[in-house]
Amino acid sequence: MAHLTTALFIIPLAGALCVTVAPKNLARGIALGFNALTAILAFMLWQNFDTTAAGLQMVERHNWIPTIGAEYLVGVDGLSLLLVLLTSLIFPFAFFAQRVGRGFCALMLVMQAALYGTFTAQNFILWFLFYEMSLVPAFLLIKIWGGEKRD
Repeated sequence: MAHLTTALFIIPLAGALCVTVAPKNLARGIALGFNALTAILAFMLWQNFDTTAAGLQMVERHNWIPTIGAEYLVGVDGLSLLLVLLTSLIFPFAFFAQRVGRGFCALMLVMQAALYGTFTAQNFILWFLFYEMSLVPAFLLIKIWGGEKRD
């Protein structure tokens, strides 16, 4: 079950890659499919979450940059699980809001992956990388598909 937290942000990244190479008319459906898959994983996390135990659960830990003591450490606690579930519930509405192309769908999936990573990261370096990763698609989404006064 520990690998579910990593799969939460690997699957949307794979979906973004698939959307960029898919035909234009299939992009939204593919994006929704990958979104549904991550939503299922998020609900599996919720189902396997032990509410009687305090602290971090579904932890995955690997050495990353040993010279500075940085490690790949992801997991969920009560608050991060709630944010992961909310992300899973909100993102499909963005795809249903209007007819959108491959670029929008790919950027939304990258944003979703970055948010999952931000919510599950358990050290500052990893959290900062995921947070910064979420800013790039946010900027592009606002700049390209934003409203009239988006500057």
